[in-house]
Amino acid sequence: MARVTSEHRQVDTNAFNLLKCQYLEENYKQDKLLINNIEFDDGILKTTLHVSAFCPNTKGSFQLSATTAFRIVQQLGVLIVQLNHGVKEKKEDIWITSCNLDFHR
Repeated sequence: MARVTSEHRQVDTNAFNLLKCQYLEENYKQDKLLINNIEFDDGILKTTLHVSAFCPNTKGSFQLSATTAFRIVQQLGVLIVQLNHGVKEKKEDIWITSCNLDFHR
């Protein structure tokens, strides 16, 4: 875990350029998600997820970003809440008021 200090200092642009995440700064685009083969039984949701269009990481392969992972969690959360309550058609948005996710490597 990163240690946060109260030290204040100016970070110059060159230091930022050496430390920044190239993927977030130059390559990021919103991945296109396809969620299909959905099964819902006794409150349990099973589905197949396919990322049909994605931005490759710097090595040319797929990178599951925190942004994409959170979008998946949100979509499946919206679906399971409505299925659990017998909703047949979405009439209004579901708002997430708090969330705690831990992302590790």
